[in-house]
Amino acid sequence: MDTEIDAALRALFTERMTSLGAGGPGGVVPEQIGFGPPDARWAGDINPLAPKLALNVYLVDLRENRTLRSNERITSVQAGRTVRQQAPARVDWHYVISAWSASSDRRTATQAEHAVLSEAVSVLVQAQVLTTADGELPIEVAPPGGFPDIADFWASMGEGHRWRPVILLIVTTGVVRAAEAVAPEVTTRFTEYRITGEPNSAHTRIQIAGVVRDTGLAPPVPVAGAWVQLETAGLAPVAATRTNNRGEFTFLDVAPGAYRLRVRTAHHVEPPVTPITVPEPTGRYDLVLP
Repeated sequence: MDTEIDAALRALFTERMTSLGAGGPGGVVPEQIGFGPPDARWAGDINPLAPKLALNVYLVDLRENRTLRSNERITSVQAGRTVRQQAPARVDWHYVISAWSASSDRRTATQAEHAVLSEAVSVLVQAQVLTTADGELPIEVAPPGGFPDIADFWASMGEGHRWRPVILLIVTTGVVRAAEAVAPEVTTRFTEYRITGEPNSAHTRIQIAGVVRDTGLAPPVPVAGAWVQLETAGLAPVAATRTNNRGEFTFLDVAPGAYRLRVRTAHHVEPPVTPITVPEPTGRYDLVLP
């Protein structure tokens, strides 16, 4: 079964290559693109094809891309909890790509293989990236260092297996690391003031916080720079602020009671209004824009 990367490579070559020329979309049939070891058994599988041409795309190695390694920690809120996640690891998938002809005429076979290999290079260079279901993956075609172990590679394919040129292709993927729960998100903070020795003088002030998200996008995204106003239930303004680059806002020194939150952005002329109670039983003061 193809991996997602293998499937994307198969689709790319099938759709764009013409030198293999054996019917189907782009002139290529699935059997002409192989991902198994390019050994004697693979060579034998080419004979039934018409014409007897094939492209082998063999995964030889996976290595961490240390140039792209990052120790950055990304903090976000999931289900009301603050979580921290290290930036994804980057892994390079190393493929060797070889062209094959089963023609009995050695000169004809060599010319055909060179034509297939040349077109494969062109297809990869023009593509620039590999498109998968999860997005575009960066690729490197024929890097200057080449494939340093090519002689040992062909020797491992079996005795008498002749050496042939290859394209080294590197596809870089990201490996998501597990998220680590740091602490529950704090959205309400209570402060009580009183005069020493006078219990009846106590009064409570509350700090509330929330996030403004735009639900017109999937998934919803935080809205930076949104204007948020805190109003009394009678529409009297209490305080106003703007969200930070993570869509977060906060109001200090709020007395318990019923309020409304009004939010406005450049894209929302009619400000949505959300009734709230301070403190909210759910502890949430998030706002959504339709």
